[in-house]
Amino acid sequence: MAVGSMADSMGVYVPAKVIQKLLGLGRLLVFMYLVAGKTQFALWTLGVAIFSVAAPLLTLGSPNALARYAALYEQRGELRRFCRNALLIVLGCTAVTAAIAFAASDLITLYVMLSGKTAGPDVSFELQRTVCYVALGNAVMLTLYLNLTAILYGLRTYRLVAAVELLFAVLFTAAGTTVLLVWPTGLAVLAAHMVCLAAATLAGAAGLWLGLDKIADSQEQTQGRPAEAGRSAGSPERATTANMLGRLLRFGLVALAANTLWGMASYASLWLTNRHLSKSDAGVFAAMLLIGQPVLFLADAAWAVVFSHVARRWESHDRSGAMFALEAAYKAVTLSLMTLAVGMYVTAPLWIRVLPAGYRSGLPLLGGLLLYFQTVIHLALLTIVAKLHERPWVIAVAAAAAIGGNLSLGLTWVPTWGMEGASWAAGVGCLGGSLAVSAIYLLGSRARLTAGSWIVLAVPALLLLPAWAAAAAWAGLLAAALTTRLVLTPREKTLLAGKIAAGWRRVRSWR
Repeated sequence: MAVGSMADSMGVYVPAKVIQKLLGLGRLLVFMYLVAGKTQFALWTLGVAIFSVAAPLLTLGSPNALARYAALYEQRGELRRFCRNALLIVLGCTAVTAAIAFAASDLITLYVMLSGKTAGPDVSFELQRTVCYVALGNAVMLTLYLNLTAILYGLRTYRLVAAVELLFAVLFTAAGTTVLLVWPTGLAVLAAHMVCLAAATLAGAAGLWLGLDKIADSQEQTQGRPAEAGRSAGSPERATTANMLGRLLRFGLVALAANTLWGMASYASLWLTNRHLSKSDAGVFAAMLLIGQPVLFLADAAWAVVFSHVARRWESHDRSGAMFALEAAYKAVTLSLMTLAVGMYVTAPLWIRVLPAGYRSGLPLLGGLLLYFQTVIHLALLTIVAKLHERPWVIAVAAAAAIGGNLSLGLTWVPTWGMEGASWAAGVGCLGGSLAVSAIYLLGSRARLTAGSWIVLAVPALLLLPAWAAAAAWAGLLAAALTTRLVLTPREKTLLAGKIAAGWRRVRSWR
């Protein structure tokens, strides 16, 4: 469980995430063929929406706080105490909040699962309530999984994170495919997902506990002094359960609002489609939503690495160095992923043919959904700066603006333009609402960003264009970024060129 530099961490974790998401895309395609129709596919995805939104609620936003403060307690030499207290807090919160969620399962089924049109006799209220039960079980397992990986992110142990996530991906692919061959329903997929989450969480927790001493040894070698030396007489309080709970709640509860709202924003248009149209339409929308998500997940992997390393420099009082590293990494990641998104947009008429025939009608939805995903990716500049300043409420405000824009547009556009209206409501609503919040906060916080960072923040707007026009505009902007100072400063180009060269040398050494 060695801890390396940001470049080393990217070199380990992001390729592992790429492998994981390629496996996920293949799994999604297999599931689309094996699940018994678009209605069952919609039931699965609505279950995913329930546990994705519920999971951060169950532990009151603690994953954000654990990722934020793991390095702090590591520096104090109280890592084992931190992990033990975190376990007590997480399990206690989960037990109480999960009981409340299961008690409200009928209401959740009524307002989330039921469709505007009758789904048919084979999809009864009782079946949809059972899907809700299993989705809430997934939420319990997912919140434990997220808290575990949050600690691993904060400690920068990306080899272990990669191993845990790859383990889950392989297990879920095998288990999901097997169970669908016998029982081709959305409920079966959710049950397999819950079991695989439990197995991956237990394996990761065992790896973390066994590797705590190695992390402490790595810190001593890096700092040139024992970790215990970080606790002087004037140091802050020890990591007792009480004071750590207070710290996690102060940061986590506000971050909870942000996570919950972003989760709702991700599935708001799916909910509108299911509520105002039909389960079959929701199944098509869900398919396109899941196809576009891997780009967002790759970004999440990169931002987790960037934040943990930038936060370490920030906590060491190297504020200017932290901001330089953040801006350089932000531009490199967003330029790469925007290129991938534009490529998906342009080639969509070709790759859409590998989907089952019933889902190919979702092609017009891709532009709006990619716009939504890229807007969220580019908002990492806002979210990381807000976390460094311990202002998670800003992220919540941006999420509220995004979901407000989505719903306000969707309530008009979905009845008029159907599924395509829902997709563009997601993209345009998020872009308009969240960019306004970003501009106000980043200017007010005096972050002193370069002009290139502001340009990159607004780049997702290119996806408002038709695919061919978006590709031409992006090619021009990318060329300008590489040949001028418009986006990348000379110092950033030197840094990134050095990292790319080092990565290439590392790849060649593997031969």
